[in-house]
Amino acid sequence: MLPMAIIAALCMLVYVGCSDDDEGNGVTPPPSTKGQLEVNSTPSGAQIFIDDVNQSQQTPYTFDDVDSGTHTVKLTKTDYQDWTGSTRVPAGEKATVNATLLPVAAEVGTLVVNSTPTGAAIFLDGLDQQTVTNDTLFDVEEGNHSVRLVKNGYQEWLETVSVVANQVNTVNATLSSLTFTLDIDTVGGGGVTVDPLKDEYEMNDVVEIANLPIDEWKFHSWVGNITSESGADTSRDSSITVVMNTDRTITANFGLVARVTGTISLPGETLVQPIAFVDTSHNDSFIVVLESTGFLADPGTGEFAIEFVFMEGDTIEGIITGWDNVDGDSYLDNDEPAGWWDINSDGFWNSEDMVDLVGGDTITGAEVILQLPSLSPVRKSAGNRIQLK
Repeated sequence: MLPMAIIAALCMLVYVGCSDDDEGNGVTPPPSTKGQLEVNSTPSGAQIFIDDVNQSQQTPYTFDDVDSGTHTVKLTKTDYQDWTGSTRVPAGEKATVNATLLPVAAEVGTLVVNSTPTGAAIFLDGLDQQTVTNDTLFDVEEGNHSVRLVKNGYQEWLETVSVVANQVNTVNATLSSLTFTLDIDTVGGGGVTVDPLKDEYEMNDVVEIANLPIDEWKFHSWVGNITSESGADTSRDSSITVVMNTDRTITANFGLVARVTGTISLPGETLVQPIAFVDTSHNDSFIVVLESTGFLADPGTGEFAIEFVFMEGDTIEGIITGWDNVDGDSYLDNDEPAGWWDINSDGFWNSEDMVDLVGGDTITGAEVILQLPSLSPVRKSAGNRIQLK
């Protein structure tokens, strides 16, 4: 038999081993050895190392099940200085790291920008530096940079330059003058004078161009890039002025003259300002003035001569028309006498009174008889104000 003392000890061991912790019988579980670690940074997105081990996570991030105790935390981010610190993670609790990252100090140099001629606006990496050559740019980061120079009347200068830290770096640019060409063509019998005449023109050169017809030819019009500074229509001017701020191609058109002569009369009345023109409307109700010209007749005799310059191959049909511009406004009003050359004497203003005109034609004896508005319906001008020649 076992001694009583041994039997009692065995019973005590059995009692302890059979106790139920879940029943709250006073048995204490072993203490936790883990905690949480929250890591933040300004700016965020920094790579996190704990005890020199890359955790493959970026800030902000919270780690669970971190061994309690003191740990080293390192944060890395491109263009920022590494941050290193230590923190203690209490068992069963959370520790927090808030780090502020400092930018990496840039290595900088000085950039002197010169140009011939001076006064060119300086752009560095596309940014306007709000200054002109010759000038010095300070604290330019080391490395390659794009330098662009802009000056009115000169071609832009663009080049990549290398800046070395802690040194004075110099750019010397020579700007090329911006030039333009002027091409002049002619159609028909004529030429032009150009003053000044050059192969190339510099920015804002002013050029005078005048037409020079030959023999029976006359100037008709300018076409091409002839826009004046004021925006006015100069296509019919005998000479034009252009400013060379772009390449220009200009054509001088010459044509042959069609001429119509005759008389204007207003029976029983005195003429004030009789005007003759060609109506090309082909319409009984409206007048369309050929080109933009009207020709004054002699108020005493009523004699007139209409001349139009036709480009070679052009032809028109029109009624020889007239009116008395009593109020002098160069516009056919309802109360002003008007009439036409009634070729077939039928008393109707219609297409049967049309005449064909081409360059070189001459028609004589056109008799335009005006009538007071009360005696004849007045045709309206279809939006065309008649310009006196």
